[in-house]
Amino acid sequence: MKGKNGTGLVHSRYRPGNYLGFLCVTALVLIGCGAGRETLRPVAAWPSALPNSMKGYELYSWQAGKEWHFTLITGTNRLKRYEEIVSTENVVTETDWVKLSVGGTGNLRAVLSRLPEGETVIWISEHWLERVGAPQGKIRLPDAELLEEIESHCRRLGIQLQVAD
Repeated sequence: MKGKNGTGLVHSRYRPGNYLGFLCVTALVLIGCGAGRETLRPVAAWPSALPNSMKGYELYSWQAGKEWHFTLITGTNRLKRYEEIVSTENVVTETDWVKLSVGGTGNLRAVLSRLPEGETVIWISEHWLERVGAPQGKIRLPDAELLEEIESHCRRLGIQLQVAD
């Protein structure tokens, strides 16, 4: 029972009147789907165990001032919007959609510790985003020392961390 968060495409065949109706229905569906959301809760208040993800998880990082920020999000076949990645909204739904954003490497380690052993995490770099034509904004990998620290933590947890560079 894995639910995936996806977006639909609005094709040019929709006339303006139909488009407005489509937007209204979409808004109602999205409001209804928000019932399982957990927004801006401290890491300690999140579920102690995150669900397995059929497509693994994606990890994004960026620096704000001297602090690193991270988003762990359920893997899908779609490119994530930059605003979606860097937003502070945290979501864990009953359908196993996860989007958690934290500041600091200690909080990242705490989030990664909630993943099931054997889970795959793909750390997305600015170079990978550039190659696929996605806006990278401030997204980038940290220095080699911090990267190794997180890779080592994942090895201890039995998590397969891959860097998409």
